[in-house]
Amino acid sequence: LTHAATLRQYQWADALAFTSLRDTSGTVVLEALAAGVPVICLDHQGVRDIVTDRCGIKIAVTTPRDVVEGIRDALVELSADPERWRRLSSGSRERAREYLWSTQSEKMRREYRRVLEESASIGSSAATSRRAARGGAPVARSAAKRAGAFVASCLNRSLGGRAGDRFGILLFHRIAPLV
Repeated sequence: LTHAATLRQYQWADALAFTSLRDTSGTVVLEALAAGVPVICLDHQGVRDIVTDRCGIKIAVTTPRDVVEGIRDALVELSADPERWRRLSSGSRERAREYLWSTQSEKMRREYRRVLEESASIGSSAATSRRAARGGAPVARSAAKRAGAFVASCLNRSLGGRAGDRFGILLFHRIAPLV
């Protein structure tokens, strides 16, 4: 189907059954939520984080039989309870708004601002310590480099090192215009 034809499918759908074991968080999930279509999905990968109990039903990934039965039961329960469907449909639209580019870019701006401010305070106290230790001027570093080092250090501490003292970045996208 074309993208336009796909979007029209959400007009008649009451639920989206997203059963993929390999797609991390298919765009179809966000499209369904935006159309007010509750999502029934497997409780794993990225879709685990996207779908909440306000907008869908997550099925534990256990055995093939349990998963099939869980999806079946969720579909039957949702079709038999119009009030729950209305709540999930409304919650779907609300959840989709949380994934708008404008919302995501603002979250990232706030986070970068927080990290830069934290980094600046860490950097100024570190520069004072270095200056005192060396008896000279502070080591010049840009705020962006300090922030990057700080973020990498925090992520490395929380996620664990991948290869010695190196930090690996898997994927990076600019999500907002440069200001």
